[in-house]
Amino acid sequence: MSSRQYRGKRVGKQWYRVDWHIHTPASADYAHLDATYPEILRRTAARGLNVIALTDHNPVAGYVAMNKEPETLELSDTRGRILPEEKQILQGYRQLLSQVLVLRGFEFTATLGFHILGIFPPDTGICDLSDLKRCVGTARLVYCMDISARASPAMA
Repeated sequence: MSSRQYRGKRVGKQWYRVDWHIHTPASADYAHLDATYPEILRRTAARGLNVIALTDHNPVAGYVAMNKEPETLELSDTRGRILPEEKQILQGYRQLLSQVLVLRGFEFTATLGFHILGIFPPDTGICDLSDLKRCVGTARLVYCMDISARASPAMA
């Protein structure tokens, strides 16, 4: 197999274990509402997955929540204000996130009840995703109204 460097890492032809459809407690129908984000990452790593996409139903809040704790802990660590138990949690995040690439995404409920996964690179801004989701939602609403208007004899 050939390989090359990308962002300082060896890349090339190799197999990855991926789950493109992971839900978090941010989804209204998530079965384990008491699950923590480190637990989700531990289960992911235990399954031998290399890449996951957090694709909650409609919101991007799961990805935001998963990143909030380690970012806050990193800030506390750089300022020298981290507690020993927080340091342990941060080390767990670092270890898990070095094993698993977490992609941003959402599962969008479409007009006829089917679902569309939107999965994006890690450097995609949360505001960009929220704006995209809002635009798609608006387009869906307009599209539904257009179909309803054309289908209704009273509106013809």
